[in-house]
Amino acid sequence: MGPGISEVLPFAVGVAISPVPIIAVILMLLSSRASANGPAFLLGWVGGLTVLCAVVYAVADAIGVKDSTLRNWVAKARRERSAGAGLIADERAELDELRAENAQLRMERDLLKRSMAFWVKELAP
Repeated sequence: MGPGISEVLPFAVGVAISPVPIIAVILMLLSSRASANGPAFLLGWVGGLTVLCAVVYAVADAIGVKDSTLRNWVAKARRERSAGAGLIADERAELDELRAENAQLRMERDLLKRSMAFWVKELAP
């Protein structure tokens, strides 16, 4: 489970530094019992994160998700994010198809504009 923790740790840090606990810490440090409340909050927060990670790993083991599977999911998501700016493979293929169709339609539109201009010149007295 060691390598899996290194993959999940950035997400845990993101949760840990979210605005809600920061506001709670500021309020506790400004209270009259700051010296007692601060360490208690820290222990509770670390304990809560530990329990949450343990539950996630227990559920993952129960449904058969291994560390390598989690690493593969993260690696695939990173590849797709860097390759297509957040697009998955199907979306990327559809985007390429739509861009090709858009280029074809623009070319046809320009051809029709030129032919219309030609016929207007020919018919003008």
